Amino acid sequence: MSDMDVVNADDVAREKVELEGAEKAWIRWLVGHNRDSAAFAMRVFELEPGGCTPYHSHSQHHEMFILEGTATLVGEGGERDVGPGTAVYVPGGEYHQVRNRTEGVLRFICCVSK
Repeated sequence: MSDMDVVNADDVAREKVELEGAEKAWIRWLVGHNRDSAAFAMRVFELEPGGCTPYHSHSQHHEMFILEGTATLVGEGGERDVGPGTAVYVPGGEYHQVRNRTEGVLRFICCVSK
């Protein structure tokens, strides 16, 4: 078990998302950020009320899992609200964004291949 990393999300520093188009967005890098051998990155995002990720696309597919709050998913096909316990798959190359239009914090896990 020497190669197994165990990380508690509360022990990982919360960093402001510094990308153009991101607002009131924070990230915690749980897996893959500091380990070159990881095949993917696992992050926890926190969006404050009125916050959002950038509207963007990239070649990697990724998955999200809503932990807390209501996410407005914005994509090429329109918008959809989803809540806790919902899993989301975003294909590579598709434009997407996550928005928090509620009064509470939105928390979700996001995994992306490297």
